[in-house]
Amino acid sequence: MRIFRGLLALVAAAATFYGLNVLAVQNGYPDRLDFKNKHYHTNCSHGHRSDNDLK
Repeated sequence: MRIFRGLLALVAAAATFYGLNVLAVQNGYPDRLDFKNKHYHTNCSHGHRSDNDLK
């Protein structure tokens, strides 16, 4: 019974995380479950400063 409750809690936590991820993606946030890096760009600038910003 204790193992069942532990697995049930794990499943509930995973479902909650997945549901929140779906809502975040629908609102324009990056997909945290994107393990294939479909949205990876080599020249992206996620707020990183370059040398040109300092001039």
